[in-house]
Amino acid sequence: MSLHRVDARFLLPRSATSAFVAGDNGWVDGLRAAGVQVAREPAGEADLAVASSRDLAAALRAGSEMVILEGRSGERKLRREGYATWRVLPLPRLETPVLLLPLDQPAASSYAVEYWTVPGTLAKRARKRVVQTLVRRGFLPPLKPLIIIGLRHGRSLPFVLERARGLGIPADVEWFLVSRPEYELGRGLFVVFPIGSSTPAWVVKFARVPGYAEPFDRDEHGLSLVKEAPPSIAGRAPRLLGRVDADGLHASVESAAEGRRMDSFLSSRVARSTKLGLIETVADWVSELNRSTRVAADHGAAERTRLADEVVSLWVERGVSANLVDTVANVPLVLQHNDLGCWNIVADRGSFTVVDWESARRHGLPLWDLWYFLADALAGLDNAWDPIARERHFVRLFRGELPASRTLFTWTRRIVDTLQIPTTAVGPLATLCWLHHARSHADDMQRLQRHARHAVAPEWLTVRLPEIWLGQPGLGSSWNAWNA
Repeated sequence: MSLHRVDARFLLPRSATSAFVAGDNGWVDGLRAAGVQVAREPAGEADLAVASSRDLAAALRAGSEMVILEGRSGERKLRREGYATWRVLPLPRLETPVLLLPLDQPAASSYAVEYWTVPGTLAKRARKRVVQTLVRRGFLPPLKPLIIIGLRHGRSLPFVLERARGLGIPADVEWFLVSRPEYELGRGLFVVFPIGSSTPAWVVKFARVPGYAEPFDRDEHGLSLVKEAPPSIAGRAPRLLGRVDADGLHASVESAAEGRRMDSFLSSRVARSTKLGLIETVADWVSELNRSTRVAADHGAAERTRLADEVVSLWVERGVSANLVDTVANVPLVLQHNDLGCWNIVADRGSFTVVDWESARRHGLPLWDLWYFLADALAGLDNAWDPIARERHFVRLFRGELPASRTLFTWTRRIVDTLQIPTTAVGPLATLCWLHHARSHADDMQRLQRHARHAVAPEWLTVRLPEIWLGQPGLGSSWNAWNA
């Protein structure tokens, strides 16, 4: 089952508490996981009816005020029955949508195709251009699935956006919805445009399940930390405009970052030198983040205790020294983003914004953001996209066996020199970095147990990095290739 399979429910003008589902289309389990009462017979007055085009007659018998129809036919019949209708294009596929694009909002939908899709081959790039041309004109691309929304009382804003209007979003806007099917509790995202604008002004994040406040609390805390940083740092983060309750779902409104995710940029046909230039620009910002937010090592007692008790202790039986944290006792502390992958960087025309500060730490260890970012970005630069290629690239990158290693080592030395970090502490810092990030899987499992017990936590590459880091010659706590 998947909460993402039923994300089209967020396009409705009000949240559904009950639904009739016709046929076997994957909606039953998803709606039940979201806390919606589901009927399998068209009796009573459910808020919502869901059906494929071939089951439209059954959906109409339910008499619901809201209908979600999957398929390329049935719109005329809905209108004859008194429903106002509009069409939505799910990309890349109906079952696992990443984007939900309203076809009557061409500026927003065209922007979404341009900046939020990542075609990996020449053929896919060609198809992307065709899709973008068609949605810009409000047309449905051939062979693509379609979602038809039917409403008894006319169209209005999706309920999440309606609740966000008190935070500055007008009633008349364009928008598209971003889903993240790789993680059940990943927040949904409305990207919102002023009418007449080709670029977004607002982003509205929302939870998929009631009561899930944790990422919003952490995001608010992280953005408050970066707001206190110097303008050169704070200016690269979005502004939090406020939080709202959307029919029991937590939501927040931020200023929008313009451009495409950096992983999309690195997969594009842009020249390697241009891609490397952006990587260097972000690395320079990370270096400034470390320099401008550093505080003395004596601020780090709580963080060192956490690392010793919750991280290192899990690896002592596998050969990690129980005293590893002591080797970084004199290292200054810095503000950490703590999840600085390319998926959290939005870039356009040489500018960039760092988003999703929910994992930020005020007193974190230096260099972590740099290594985490460059391990991801330089793999993308070298077209190491699949998991096995990424693991091999990681090893060779940190050993100094790739041309990209020069970039990694140059920026490592710069931060080491600027913060006057003892060279003997660099290997232990890197070891603690990868041991710490491997905990993300366990943290995800705990959150899923609390809020979505049906789901399985995804296993990111970071889960495997400690074994790689500790098991490969030239790496581990004695890592010194950066200083050769």
